[in-house]
Amino acid sequence: ESWRKCAMEDEKKYIKKKIRPGALVLAEGETAILVHYELEGQLYAADGVNIVTEKSHASKKIKVKTLNEHTNVPGLAAEIVEKCKLIHHSKTSQVEDLLYQLQQRSGGGGGGGG
Repeated sequence: ESWRKCAMEDEKKYIKKKIRPGALVLAEGETAILVHYELEGQLYAADGVNIVTEKSHASKKIKVKTLNEHTNVPGLAAEIVEKCKLIHHSKTSQVEDLLYQLQQRSGGGGGGGG
């Protein structure tokens, strides 16, 4: 596998959980894509009776280990979207764009800075 699994930290025992995916951005200084999301979870309060709703913002880093000028970017984007539940399939072209940017960044591109 050319990238690490897209799993979320789930320490708490939520009764109900809603995830609202957010922005997809490039990680600074790394060959990785950051997936931002909001987690809204309901869990029992300390008394074990009442229910508390918590909201938190988090992000998941997807490291792209084997990205070079020969990488099949559309194929890799499709694989990432398929395996990462945080990214809806409608975002595949956005993931592709980010991968192309990473490809240029890591390959040097033979141009100016960046």
